[in-house]
Amino acid sequence: KIYHTLSKPEELLSIELPEDCVIKFNNLSSSKSVVFRKSGAFKGFSSLKEVVVHLKRNNQQHRKCQASIKQILQKVIIEELLLDSSKDTDLRDIKLYCFNGRVEYVLITQNFVEKRTWRHYDRNFNRIKIQVRDDSLDLKDEKPKYLNQIIEYGDILASKFCPNTMVRIDFFSTTQGPVFGEFTFNPNGGNGFDLKADIKMGNLLRR
Repeated sequence: KIYHTLSKPEELLSIELPEDCVIKFNNLSSSKSVVFRKSGAFKGFSSLKEVVVHLKRNNQQHRKCQASIKQILQKVIIEELLLDSSKDTDLRDIKLYCFNGRVEYVLITQNFVEKRTWRHYDRNFNRIKIQVRDDSLDLKDEKPKYLNQIIEYGDILASKFCPNTMVRIDFFSTTQGPVFGEFTFNPNGGNGFDLKADIKMGNLLRR
């Protein structure tokens, strides 16, 4: 649910914010400048004024952000705070890598923790290594409650909208069920993959 859409961060000072919400820009990547408010308190900030200053200083797009969002007019969005289905805490991103209309592997990452997690899995939730920054294969997440359903949804979306190419489709497994995030057409600008992963993805595209 979107509560407010604002033209600039300063407008936050003139509205009434929900006790629980997320504040973010609509055209940034890599979870940049995402601010959480829970039970009336901002995570990492002591006041709304600090949040405004932070947003004003960190509103530039990442140099590797998706080309598809670069021309979007920047807005500030205040939206519903969703919680992870398994831990009732900050969400884990569930990123489905789809090739020719089918989910081939999954990246589960959690950004807003002391040490960002980065772990890939096959469709059966077995750990695999895809990118150079993957965590140790010995580390494993608690399986997201709705992961199987999310993979099914990913197959449907990929086969309908991107049946002949590669796309990443992002979801969240929340206390309210599976929630769609976005389509990502050039994830991380294609960076961070070792030769083995590059060959694997090339073979998937050639099918």
